[in-house]
Amino acid sequence: MNKTLPRYGFGTFHLSKHGFKGGSLHHSVKTLETALSLGVTFFDTAPVYGFGMAERILGEMLRPLRESVLLATKCGLIAEEGRVRHDLSYDSILRECESSLDRLDTSYIDLYQVHWPDPQTPIEMTCRALTRLRDEKLIRLIGVSNFSLDLIREFSDHLPLFSVQNHFSLLHCNDRESLIPWCAANDIHYIAYNVLEQGALTPSIAQDYKPGKHDLRKMNSIFNSQENLTAALRYRDSISGNPVEEALTFALSCRGVSSILVSTANPEHLLRNLNVASEIK
Repeated sequence: MNKTLPRYGFGTFHLSKHGFKGGSLHHSVKTLETALSLGVTFFDTAPVYGFGMAERILGEMLRPLRESVLLATKCGLIAEEGRVRHDLSYDSILRECESSLDRLDTSYIDLYQVHWPDPQTPIEMTCRALTRLRDEKLIRLIGVSNFSLDLIREFSDHLPLFSVQNHFSLLHCNDRESLIPWCAANDIHYIAYNVLEQGALTPSIAQDYKPGKHDLRKMNSIFNSQENLTAALRYRDSISGNPVEEALTFALSCRGVSSILVSTANPEHLLRNLNVASEIK
């Protein structure tokens, strides 16, 4: 496959009936259909999104287009009885990949990413599993997500990396100082997620917003306290122009950022965001 990334992709964090207050499976599927109709060709998912549901939906809808899309998923987070644990051991990765291939209804994964670091497993062991999967042609390209620069360097000593996917936004931009330049200097693609801070940089989140029981926004520090949310919304409201445009422009214009993930469960919001992204030079 062509080892390039589109400037933006569709993140399926929302693509399930679990995870976001007020979301629904119907709206999530409609949003995916909108992404396909708009010509999106890069789709990012993970087994933990909806506990496998996102992968199943994505696999079903992308089946007729499989050879023309870049399909990315992840390994390393295991969902069990409503809890998530880290596991990047050799056998676990092999099992996870087999399960993802089944849910995605595909014989190969274009980009297989380590979702989060696992302090209990040596990186060398993780890389041995990924090397086997690549050699067996079950995966084509390898990436990491939520890794520090030190861990990326260590990983790269064992296995060539295609990409790094990290949280990057107007409110979360430390990677711009050293990690992104290092990736660019070493021909590693940088994929930015949470560029709109899961709605905090858009008009959709108000001061009285409180995450629901299964709201995955709880993983974002902005939504961990009222103080953090207030500060984020104050920053959003201080932007003189359109905050969505400013946030997308910031991420796409940052030197070294190869691609951003646009994630939403609302078809109208997706259309707006992609229209803005497509106009940014």
